[in-house]
Amino acid sequence: MWTPTTARKAGCVDGISIPAILVVPSPITGLPLHTEVRREWGGQPFKDAKATVRAQLPPASRHTSLLNDGDRHPERREGEKDECITIELEPDAVYTLTSTTGQRKGTYDIPPRQQSFPFPFADAFESYCLGDTPRYFSDQKGTFEVVPKPGGGQCLGQIVPAQGILWFDNALLKPHTVFGDGNWRDAVVEADVLIRGGDVEIGGRYSDRDDLGYRFILASDGQWQLNWQLKALVSGKLGRFDRSTWHCLRLCMKGSNIDAVVDGVNVASLTDASGTKGMAFLGSSYHFNLFDNIRVGACGTQ
Repeated sequence: MWTPTTARKAGCVDGISIPAILVVPSPITGLPLHTEVRREWGGQPFKDAKATVRAQLPPASRHTSLLNDGDRHPERREGEKDECITIELEPDAVYTLTSTTGQRKGTYDIPPRQQSFPFPFADAFESYCLGDTPRYFSDQKGTFEVVPKPGGGQCLGQIVPAQGILWFDNALLKPHTVFGDGNWRDAVVEADVLIRGGDVEIGGRYSDRDDLGYRFILASDGQWQLNWQLKALVSGKLGRFDRSTWHCLRLCMKGSNIDAVVDGVNVASLTDASGTKGMAFLGSSYHFNLFDNIRVGACGTQ
């Protein structure tokens, strides 16, 4: 099958048309198949004009078909050799010259109707293949993918061990992945976490990819902090914290009331109106930290 690989647009100089050249690789000879495209410009833009292609095919080719809005076939004009064909091309169309048979136009399904993001939302990552990026999660820095869960099953892991070479001014705050609806207001975000190093966080009302939103951060030494973006609102430390086991983090945002819970114990309740709506997110330092049983729902639900 031949498809154009290079092209030079036709132009118009003092009303004289200039041809465009398409170069098409030949699968039979390995040499380029040259086609000459001429357009009748008349001062019209290139894309709005029809074109005529005269192609010299390899001697071994004996069949050529063309599809564009239904079956159309090239013609051989009087005086042309057997291996030459002439085709008129419509604007804004894609053509393929081929020495095979059985071509047809592609098909597509009707796109699904637009609908709101599911709420409540939950994912335990058991329906994916290892290495998958789970549905609806959009990594902004780092990489969050489905990994084996210690003890059996699957979970989500941040797998990048260190910051790479940055493109332009794209530092961002830390590895994080966002999900949900940008119009979520009152919601609880919950996740089980296993901290291998550094810290993890869950958050909501995401408003800025550099500074995130409301952030409930838990470090591997038991230190915790509740932030609005880079501003610490309250902090503390859990007693007898065991980093070798899973912990459940819960962040409830209802109006200006913000509550942070670890393993069923409320560690912070405050009032802050800095953020009003936004998606949920998960964050991690550059360590192989794990997340599971992600849930977003209405505050007051378990």
